[in-house]
Amino acid sequence: MEDRNLPDKLMWTEPAAYRRSKFRKLEHAQPAKPLLFACFVFFALIVVRFMAGLSPQPGHNPPGWPIVIPVCLAVAVFSAYVLPRIAGQLTKYIAILSDKGVNLNATGFQTKFRFYPWDSIGHCQFGTESCGDDTFEIVNLFDKDGNWIRDLALNGNRDEVRRYIASRGIRIE
Repeated sequence: MEDRNLPDKLMWTEPAAYRRSKFRKLEHAQPAKPLLFACFVFFALIVVRFMAGLSPQPGHNPPGWPIVIPVCLAVAVFSAYVLPRIAGQLTKYIAILSDKGVNLNATGFQTKFRFYPWDSIGHCQFGTESCGDDTFEIVNLFDKDGNWIRDLALNGNRDEVRRYIASRGIRIE
């Protein structure tokens, strides 16, 4: 059932606060991940310094351990805790519904392209999700077997997205 009043494709930018809050929620659910990464970075830098000290070039002395250890610790903490937050601030998620399917493109600090063809989507479900103090309107996509595929945060365009998905023959719950 093709709706002639609908555009060829819908495109919107997901609210940045949604993806940031999802990242924080995941970070709190798995607190050991950044800590393990920080430990890995710290020990990798220590190994590099140790190897540099094994055969220093004439006239080039690596810095002493009292300087190296705090610097390695600072770099490890920065790369495990601060850098991912900066990446989250700089990344913009763009959702596109087209005749072929659903795209979710991340551009900015990182670039990712995800595509889900309409024939792989069994049904979708509109709802809200609370992340911290904020509540966001979302649409969840499910495959033919009922397994969750992806969530898309809406940007005040719920009715338009609902009509577009229904026009593609996708069941809405």
